[in-house]
Amino acid sequence: MIVTPSKSQPSRRAASSYMPRSHAHSGITMGPRLEDTPSKKSRPVNSTPLQPGAVNTMSKPPLKAVTGSKTHAPRSSKPRPAIADAFKKPDIPDIIAGGIEQRLQRDVSNQSTVSATSSVFSPASRKSSQTSQASNSSIIAPTDEEHISHSKATSSAALRDAIAKAKAAHRKAIRPGGQAQAPTDDQLLAAKNRISLCKRVATARMEGHLNIAALDLTEMPSEVMSMYDVDSLAASGTAWYDSVDITRLVAADNRFEVLSEEIFPDRTTEDLQSINDETKGPLFGALEFLDMHGNVLTTLPVGLRHLFQLTHLNLSKNRLTNECFDTVVQINSLRELRLSDNSLDGAVLGNLSKLENLQVLDIHNNRISDMPDNLQNLRQLRVLNMAGNRLRSVPIESLRLLPLIEIDISRNRIGATLLPKGLEGFQSLQLLNASSNALSSLTGDDIVNLPELQYLSISDNRLQYLPNISSCFALRTLIAANNALSSLPGGLETLRSLRNLDLMGNNIKQLDPHIGTMNSLSMLNITNNPLQERRFLTMNTEDIKRGLQERLPATESDHSSHNGCESQNIDSVEDSKQPTIWSVKSGGILDRSSSSLSAIDDSDLRPLTSLSVRSVILDHNSLSVIPAALSLLSSTLTSLHLPHNHLTGATYLSAKFSFSVLRDLNLASNTITYLEPIIEKISAPRLETLDISYNRLTALPPLRQHFPALTTVQASDNQVTDLPVETVSGLHVCSVARNDIGWLDPKLGLLEAEGLRTFVVEGNRFRVPRREVVEAGTDKLLTWLRGRIPAE
Repeated sequence: MIVTPSKSQPSRRAASSYMPRSHAHSGITMGPRLEDTPSKKSRPVNSTPLQPGAVNTMSKPPLKAVTGSKTHAPRSSKPRPAIADAFKKPDIPDIIAGGIEQRLQRDVSNQSTVSATSSVFSPASRKSSQTSQASNSSIIAPTDEEHISHSKATSSAALRDAIAKAKAAHRKAIRPGGQAQAPTDDQLLAAKNRISLCKRVATARMEGHLNIAALDLTEMPSEVMSMYDVDSLAASGTAWYDSVDITRLVAADNRFEVLSEEIFPDRTTEDLQSINDETKGPLFGALEFLDMHGNVLTTLPVGLRHLFQLTHLNLSKNRLTNECFDTVVQINSLRELRLSDNSLDGAVLGNLSKLENLQVLDIHNNRISDMPDNLQNLRQLRVLNMAGNRLRSVPIESLRLLPLIEIDISRNRIGATLLPKGLEGFQSLQLLNASSNALSSLTGDDIVNLPELQYLSISDNRLQYLPNISSCFALRTLIAANNALSSLPGGLETLRSLRNLDLMGNNIKQLDPHIGTMNSLSMLNITNNPLQERRFLTMNTEDIKRGLQERLPATESDHSSHNGCESQNIDSVEDSKQPTIWSVKSGGILDRSSSSLSAIDDSDLRPLTSLSVRSVILDHNSLSVIPAALSLLSSTLTSLHLPHNHLTGATYLSAKFSFSVLRDLNLASNTITYLEPIIEKISAPRLETLDISYNRLTALPPLRQHFPALTTVQASDNQVTDLPVETVSGLHVCSVARNDIGWLDPKLGLLEAEGLRTFVVEGNRFRVPRREVVEAGTDKLLTWLRGRIPAE
């Protein structure tokens, strides 16, 4: 029987042979052989503890190995892997786990070596050995098989436990939220916005226009508040003399809840400098344009009243209440005020009339129930939008003498009569939208006298009849759908400019045959009417006109196709014999449409210079150039219509014109290819509407640079291939439908802040945005475009 030491007590060095049985208790402890260190297979040896002082007194000769002893334990056989697993590709987790397992095995082996070494020289271990030796002079060691089995079971369990812990730690490391987690979308967006902000601030120092829209801001960034500090200028490399004041600030579509006094202090520049000469002036003291729409503002800083140069203020789509007027009415320089989609409620205070320079007032989509009666003090008001409120009446009497061009009172609760009997005024009104109310009549008179009216919408009311509209000479669109009309309005067939007529959902049973003679009419909607001739309900506009014209007598039909159906002071025969004698209708209308004219001489128009001709209609003729004789009427002419002529290329203008009061120019349905002649040879500082649709234009220049009052451009059905932002900038209505445009600049979406209300682009070559977005309306389209503006 061999005395075997504990496995946990290997020595640093090993003897060359085993001690014989007779030397088992001689006081000398023999360790394992060198080849049996913990890095190799363990072998049982005699491990009687060394007595104190025994090492120095040992004088016996070296021991010889015992014959017939086994030096190694038998190796346990391992099961062979199945042949099917020989070519199996390991999974990535298995590869990772295998590498971890090998590393742990090396660590466990190294730890066993260190533990065994330290235990040999430990006083506690020596004391334990002595006690064991005293109590039992003969210790019987376990067999090799038992020792190996116990050691193997203990090591395997520890190894499996270590591997499991390693795998758990690895899974925790790759779990979301750990140290290895990637940045979130919000963090990436914030970093991207910060970079974009710095670039925008640098640009604003040089140009004076700061655009921080759609950056998810809740307060004014420190980069903006310190943009003119010495350190900020030095960091940007901008010289102080190259910096300009901020005149335009766009901070729309953010999350501002309040504008602090630090941004707009309630002190003038002089007040701040009187306190301390080194005190900085207000950062935005020179603002002319401020756009804060699409935020969550509930109040306005009082300091806004010190922005003495502010002319445009857009606060739409916030949460402002009536208290905001206390601050707004103190900004006397305002020309444009937009407060739509807020929380305005009840009656609007009368002090709104203090804004004597106001030209545009937009308060649609609120809960306003009453407007003040002193709006006549707004002597420059041109656009009034009160749609989508709770109004039951409109102060017509205080509005009639104002230079209004547009009035929108749709989606209210206005009842009875809109225009009282005997009302005079609204001589410059071009757009009237009174749809979705409870009107029972449009006017108390038998005739509507609005000579400049171009767009009239009275749909979704309770109208049973319409008065005579023959005095609305410039009318282009009449929408009277979903009423209770039983007949067409009188004088309809005399409207030579009417293009769109919507009478859907009424009680009309018969159509006037004279509608067939209206050459300019391109859209007629008569669906959902109890017509006696049902076939008209399924026809298009041209077929309806053709069918109605067939009912007219031959002589009347021929006359209408050449000269129209209007009443004239001279008959057609006399007209052809004496072409120099032209008549002017009431309202200053000179209508020579469909007269086969190829030229107009000065002698034709000179007798009319004293008649204050305001509108000249020359459509459906053979004019190849714009007649130079029209300059004789330039001082009074406000509307000039030349569609359906032979104006071609770039040679349609040979003379220069100076139309001081011209507001409407119609050159549609010609073959014009360039607009440069208009820019170079026509001076019209008050031109507001330009119709150049149905031509052969391939490009649109920035017309507003030459016509500063231009707000409407109709350029559909051309061959335009590009639409720069500069071309649309400043316009309120822009139609480029059915052209050849291949791409829309995302920056076009920012033009909503400049007043762009109608933007028609369907039928072009581009595929992005999709048709669903384009057809969803101007608001959806512009919002989509703004969302695609890349970070600067």
